[in-house]
Amino acid sequence: MIAVRERIQLALRENRRFDRVLSEILDTQWLDKEALQSLQDARLVAIVQHAVQNVRYYRDLFRREGWDARDFRGKNDLKLLPIITKQDILADPGAFVAENLRRPRFRVSTSGTSGTPLAIYQDLEAIIREHAFVRRHLVWAGLQRGQRRAWFRGDMVAPVQQREPPFWRLNRPVNMLMLSSYHLSAVNAENYIRALESFDPVVIQTYPSSISFLASSLENLSRHYKGQSLRGIVTSSETLTTHQKTVIESRFRCRVFDQYGSAEKVIMAGTCEAGTQHLELDYGFAEYLDCGDGSAELVGTGFYNRVMPLIRYRISDRIVLKDQAERCACGRSMPIVQRVVGRLDDYVITPDGRQVGRLDHVFKGVSNVVETQIIQNRVGEVTILVVPAEKFSQSDRARIIRNARERLGDDTQIDVQLAGSIPRGPNGKFRAVVCSLQSVNANAAKPTDSGT
Repeated sequence: MIAVRERIQLALRENRRFDRVLSEILDTQWLDKEALQSLQDARLVAIVQHAVQNVRYYRDLFRREGWDARDFRGKNDLKLLPIITKQDILADPGAFVAENLRRPRFRVSTSGTSGTPLAIYQDLEAIIREHAFVRRHLVWAGLQRGQRRAWFRGDMVAPVQQREPPFWRLNRPVNMLMLSSYHLSAVNAENYIRALESFDPVVIQTYPSSISFLASSLENLSRHYKGQSLRGIVTSSETLTTHQKTVIESRFRCRVFDQYGSAEKVIMAGTCEAGTQHLELDYGFAEYLDCGDGSAELVGTGFYNRVMPLIRYRISDRIVLKDQAERCACGRSMPIVQRVVGRLDDYVITPDGRQVGRLDHVFKGVSNVVETQIIQNRVGEVTILVVPAEKFSQSDRARIIRNARERLGDDTQIDVQLAGSIPRGPNGKFRAVVCSLQSVNANAAKPTDSGT
């Protein structure tokens, strides 16, 4: 069944059009700063003029303000338009869908981890372009077409009720081993590792939590991954923490290439061959809302989804950028991302109102754990779920509490609870920090004028 589905997808996504798009973006990645800015202005003009002509929300906006889309010239005019949010789209989804495109539309939904899922519509052209950018990341990681790769994400590869391996299937048309993220457990971890070692992929595409689980299992077994061909691990769809990255690279003995994107198709970032993460300016236009702590919340305008163009869309993800004057050794002119901090709801709120992120430091120096999750449902109370390794002890528990208190203070009650496993959310995703407090969104950052 997997092979049949993949052959159909290959015919639709990896065709001559895909090859032309991939060739195009393999060229545009090397444009200098001035050429990239010109390219961005041209694509902003194209998407705005298309939206004003064919999308009710933007047509009504320009008519109400007395603007003429023919006067729009690019990024300097973009800030005149309002920032839109998920709530704006949910209030009237049809207002954001183009009326002129009658060709087949495909629906994708955001995961809904921070509220109601949002349906995004796109056509085959947008899917092909998205797929081409993902393939560019695989090229950066060292994969050539036809080589073995492993896929370790949210696909239902094996029935959820299955209790014995194999929890993986070989997808022959693309030479890819697909592994289930739903069957991970301390009991099954070594079976997964042996399956990967036997298949010996050149690249692994995975959720950070899935590969981190196996890396922690390797650490607890006091051994390293034995595959000989692995050149890179491409992570995406979840925030990759510093601790996860360190353990993964140590145990798998290769570089992690973290990819950032969103279902809304407005911004993308990826890690190049030099280990630097870049905002990809040929994918979309990024603006930054200063959060006051060195990080910035992202606002994005996508270039390619003409079925549902989103202009100045507030994603609610935070990043930290490096100095714009700094250049990467790879030679690309695209901005350097120091780190992706995570979503606004990936922060713990302290009684004194602080929003504390980057909580992977809580587990620094604690080696006898397989997986963890921090949960907050009330101000002043935090629960830390721990899937323990065999040698987990009271001293490990005490270390976790001590580390957490260093960051959260003495006014926060910290409870460590042991668990056999931590449930995955929609699409098999895993969140390291789950904060359900509404005050996170209430304290969201205010817009600034910065952009790329």
